[in-house]
Amino acid sequence: MNNFIKCELEKHKDSKYAEFSTRLTPTKYKIMGVKIPMLRDIAKRFCKHYKNDILRYLQNPLVGNFEEIMIYGMIIGNLAVKNDEILPSPASEIPPNATLGGKILKAKIPQNEILQNEIPKNKILVSKSEIESYIIKFMPYIDNWAICDVFSMGLKNLAKQNNAFDFILKLLHKNAEFEVRFALVALNSHFVNDKYITRILELAPTIRHDGYYVKMALAWLISTCYIKFSDKTMPLFKNRSLDKWTHNKAISKISDSLRVGNSDKIMLKNMRIK
Repeated sequence: MNNFIKCELEKHKDSKYAEFSTRLTPTKYKIMGVKIPMLRDIAKRFCKHYKNDILRYLQNPLVGNFEEIMIYGMIIGNLAVKNDEILPSPASEIPPNATLGGKILKAKIPQNEILQNEIPKNKILVSKSEIESYIIKFMPYIDNWAICDVFSMGLKNLAKQNNAFDFILKLLHKNAEFEVRFALVALNSHFVNDKYITRILELAPTIRHDGYYVKMALAWLISTCYIKFSDKTMPLFKNRSLDKWTHNKAISKISDSLRVGNSDKIMLKNMRIK
């Protein structure tokens, strides 16, 4: 198994890209210079060819350099939650001519069953507690924004778990900078929606951490909340609920967005804290 990853990384490494990435990414790990899309492709092929060995791999992962850790995180992201632990939803009306497993559906079926049958064949099914344990085990390997963000954004199945939001919240008030950033990026990537927006906006002012990468992630999260839910997010700025740096940085990020109108940008710029 490990030889497959090592050989693929060796095949696709690029010394010039390694130099560029090293300047951009402060990390203790050696960077070989393999681009993210290729790392995802390697992880995907690994999961396909070594499906029966993935859980064994996760017990003793390959973590010798930057790219190996990236792939380790991507493999965790390839795990899928078991059917009985997917967020419950009521049975849905089946649209005309909808199919499942090649058969036309003519009645109501639970949405969970639809979700389960949509999971690609190379996904490995594990319990909620197992996914959480793999995430916690990965945390000590995060020492830079790149590994943190790629890992967190790649956990697309996380939001489908029961109590996944509460699991993420437990990490928000940790001391480790990248554990907190991981949680903020996870909220930003998977939970800024109608169900969770109110709770996120209530929590945002309570996050107090001096780490630069935490403060940047929090500003990024607030900007996403504003882009998607401007009316609900505006009170954070009007009431000056955030610290000065995060308040102003969030406004800067919103101003950079093409999804926000000029009138909003002008209004927010006038709300900067001097």
